[in-house]
Amino acid sequence: MDKVYLERPNVCEILQSHIRNFKKEHPRLSGAQIARRFGVSTSSLNRIENGDIKNPTIEQAVKVLRATCGPETVAEFMRTYYPDIHHGLLDYFKASSERVELEEDVEQYFCDESTYMMMLFATTKRGLSENWVLQEYGRTGHQKFMKLAARGVLVNRDGRFFAGNGDIELSHKSALKVIEHVHKDAFNELTVTGENKNFSTYLEHARVDYKKIGKDISILIEDFRFEIDNILKKANGSGEDLVITSNMIKVIMETK
Repeated sequence: MDKVYLERPNVCEILQSHIRNFKKEHPRLSGAQIARRFGVSTSSLNRIENGDIKNPTIEQAVKVLRATCGPETVAEFMRTYYPDIHHGLLDYFKASSERVELEEDVEQYFCDESTYMMMLFATTKRGLSENWVLQEYGRTGHQKFMKLAARGVLVNRDGRFFAGNGDIELSHKSALKVIEHVHKDAFNELTVTGENKNFSTYLEHARVDYKKIGKDISILIEDFRFEIDNILKKANGSGEDLVITSNMIKVIMETK
């Protein structure tokens, strides 16, 4: 077993201290919101806080430190506790994956039924082919995306459009509009073909006291989002297909 691993101080206690300080500085954030900011699952964050994870993984440790401190602290941590780690891996952990909030008018391209699918393709790592835009939407659609590229929202490179900077963070309103379009397309596909090979759906409802169970549902949703994100980002799963996942919880109170 690695000698350095045996001799290093308790990493979990260090992370717990940083998490406590972060919570004091952000008292209005829920545990699920903090986990999302850190880039870890809610269950992992809770287990670190409770000491259930005695030896967090390097990735877990760096994600917590990167969110609560900064690159200098992360670098010092790596030098102290993982001195033998390859510098390339350190650079990988230090790389930022900040989400970018779009201007309101740019979000309209996600809300517009005629352009939302192009925006979804453009904001993936493989980007959106200019030829596909021209074939499907003509020069008018192509001009829209060239304008976004001119503004720096998208990058036009080697005949493809890509997100200009980091992951895109949509507002709740725009996200719901995208979900509406996707569901409409799926419904039309089922109506025309009678098959549902390219989509799956799930619906459940019950009468409950949401104040009592809402937190548990939120934690499960955050864990689902984290795990799905990990699966979608696996290098060996890269391909040409666009996969869309979503979740929505709606609470309806009956009025007398």
